[in-house]
Amino acid sequence: MDIKRTVLWVVFSLSLLLLWDSWNRYNGNPSLFSPEASQPAGTQGKAVEAGVPQSTTNANTVAATAPVAEVPGGSAAPAQAERITITTDLIKAEVSTAGGELVRLELLQHQDAKNPGTNIVLMETGGSRTYLAQSGLIGGAFPNHKSLFKALPGARSLDGGNSVQLVLEAEQNGVKLTKTFVFKRGEYDIDIKHAISNGSDAAITPSVYLSTCCSYWNR
Repeated sequence: MDIKRTVLWVVFSLSLLLLWDSWNRYNGNPSLFSPEASQPAGTQGKAVEAGVPQSTTNANTVAATAPVAEVPGGSAAPAQAERITITTDLIKAEVSTAGGELVRLELLQHQDAKNPGTNIVLMETGGSRTYLAQSGLIGGAFPNHKSLFKALPGARSLDGGNSVQLVLEAEQNGVKLTKTFVFKRGEYDIDIKHAISNGSDAAITPSVYLSTCCSYWNR
């Protein structure tokens, strides 16, 4: 009888320990069973940014960088990115040419209960959080969410139509990636199409990745 009671106490104690560990991890604290990895100096209090996903077939994938524009005097300066706003009957979206990322998404028909008079914002950057959608190519030094894209001319709102498209292009090492965002009337879903054009002399085997990225402020 004492053995059964002892076993029950052990099981009960272990359950409490696991629950406490889960609560710690839920609140951003390190796990009791796997100590938090040390953080490089100078990153405390700054948002953590996701890198380019690694290809499972090519461990030497090189992240693309934004083109550098020449300025008077022989010096160089990074090309400037822009945010493009697309508006439909239900949403207001902002896409950055830096990486072709969806960086803000506002629901025009839904009010924020915590902030009366303002709409719900699902995606945003800056402030206390960053939540955005990314995509690009892996498998080589190809355009990805670190590349600078160029936006092609076109409509930026429905204007009486049933859909509107935003087309972005980026090229690296002769490989062009064309992203097409499709926004439709009466729909919250945003379609995104990826077209790859190989203008180089080498054969390529790129893969498309899509992900959402969250950054947070360290406590």
